[in-house]
Amino acid sequence: MSKKFVFGSIIIILIAVGVWMITKPKVEKPIEVVPVEKPEVKAEAATGWSVKEDEVEAVNEAVSKMLKKLKGTPDIIFLYPSTSYEKERVVKEVRRILPDTKLLGNTAPAGVITDDGYFLDRPQSMAILGVSIPGVTWGVGGASIEKIPPREAAKEALLEAIADAGREVTEKPNFIILAPTIGTEIESLKAIIEVVGEKVPVFGAHAVEVRVEEGKVTDVLLQSEKVGTFAGDEIYTAGISLAVVYTDLKAVTYLEHGFEITEKGGKITKAEGPRLIEIDNRPAAEVYNEWLGGALDAEVKNPEKARTADIVYKTVPNWLAKKTKTLAGEDYYFTTMPVAILPDLSLILEIEVEEGDEIYLARGDWEILLNRLITVPQKAIRRFDLKKENIIFALNSFCGVTFNIIPLEERPKMPLLLKESLGEKVPFISLISCGIPIFIPEVGRNAQTALSEGVLIFSR
Repeated sequence: MSKKFVFGSIIIILIAVGVWMITKPKVEKPIEVVPVEKPEVKAEAATGWSVKEDEVEAVNEAVSKMLKKLKGTPDIIFLYPSTSYEKERVVKEVRRILPDTKLLGNTAPAGVITDDGYFLDRPQSMAILGVSIPGVTWGVGGASIEKIPPREAAKEALLEAIADAGREVTEKPNFIILAPTIGTEIESLKAIIEVVGEKVPVFGAHAVEVRVEEGKVTDVLLQSEKVGTFAGDEIYTAGISLAVVYTDLKAVTYLEHGFEITEKGGKITKAEGPRLIEIDNRPAAEVYNEWLGGALDAEVKNPEKARTADIVYKTVPNWLAKKTKTLAGEDYYFTTMPVAILPDLSLILEIEVEEGDEIYLARGDWEILLNRLITVPQKAIRRFDLKKENIIFALNSFCGVTFNIIPLEERPKMPLLLKESLGEKVPFISLISCGIPIFIPEVGRNAQTALSEGVLIFSR
């Protein structure tokens, strides 16, 4: 066999093999199926918080926690830093991070509680709630009371908020969230009635500065430079901030005081707004002190030296309740504590009273007051036929005085009770406040209340 033949045969075989390799049926390698995690469903509302000492660091931590849960930049944020922070630095940093987001809020006297936990009884804490809901329109406004009366300031704030929402005054908002400084709430509610009528529901919480030692409030400062309310870029040490919302969603409120109404009572025979002058034709402080068994003897003898903190602690937990009627004709009570005793022995209350009203001594129990964090949201959910899975967020307000009588070791239960009542995944902020302007379904109107627990629930 010649070499040419052998070489040629090899070439032919190589060509044949090459052709076979090219034309042979391909056997596909099986594709490995890798499980793909479903993308996390972003929330329409979310909270963030911080207990960092520095304002800038605290804001960045709180905002970062909030943004991780949201679909995107929130349409509006509700901001609540404790009075231990410099409010100007807090708001400035929030506006730097979220310049196009509407902002409403106020200082929180004793700190905050969120769906992530309990952040009270410490030097400082802050919370932020961001909301981003398609189809919902928000507007924010504010005004100072330094140069104009509270009612005029509230009107100015409300008109500004309506304009900020791109609406006309004739278009009534579905809801108003109020953030006033103390002493402006009653006049703010009257201003709201004058602008948009009696039926637009309100929810709010105001702020004062409280001084706390070992978990107990030692003083209440009604006027303080540390206190503030926020609307957008504006900060008011004394003023009214508010937000209007236009929505088809449900925004419902509910309130309870949780006190036992005793048989000790009388008729108000002289009064001027929040000033209770006489009960049964006698000086109000004198009558109240008798009902208390002499607890305020020193203050009644020397009313000029009576301090709010002393009045609060000497009367715990026995305060006053004004009787009224529900739309159904049933008895309903507005609880209040006296915040001052005047030289004529009249009492300054947190609510308005009128001649002819009946007023009674009310008695509180810390366990019942604590459990309002379950009962109030639950009753709101039942009354308005809400489903927990449809709740978007909640704001809660818990009276600071009633909070103060809850034992220290029991207080961390507060967020757990709210979670149980609202649902495990519902974002919320609970404020320790000193009064709650709120719409009360039973009486069919907005009112300034005290010593109570109130909740606002946004739901589908």
